[in-house]
Amino acid sequence: NVPLDAASGGGISRREAYVDSALHWYHSTLRKGCAGFMFHKVLAKNLGAQPVEAIAADSKLRLSHALKQLETVWLHGENRFVGGRSMCVADLLFACELEQLQMLHRATDGTDMEEILHPFPNVCRWMSAVASSASPVYGEVHAILDRASQRRHDNLNKSKL
Repeated sequence: NVPLDAASGGGISRREAYVDSALHWYHSTLRKGCAGFMFHKVLAKNLGAQPVEAIAADSKLRLSHALKQLETVWLHGENRFVGGRSMCVADLLFACELEQLQMLHRATDGTDMEEILHPFPNVCRWMSAVASSASPVYGEVHAILDRASQRRHDNLNKSKL
């Protein structure tokens, strides 16, 4: 077992190759599941498009499978981050993808970020580690999303009264 941070002796390190494979994995799994689910649960109505519940359900299942892989494959063993002991671009990309889940409103959308991530404690710990390691910039970048999420939740809570 060679640590991910060790050089492979070739042109790129084992860690770089691992991160590169994680980035390829992301597009067909985590991105497809999360973006598809969020589009049909939150964005479609705001864009004048008709949400399709069957696509939302399929995307949620893809997202769940991707989170399980993130939990058990990419964040396995002693890996604090996707690329090993230190944060890399894949960590930022994956975490930012998942941050959009905060827009979900349980009463309206049937689920929320907490419910989706709860079965994946390594993912939850990792998201906190990414936010902490990239602080304060991570928080600054997500401030607009945080405000939009809060506004959506406030508006939906008012309409439920």
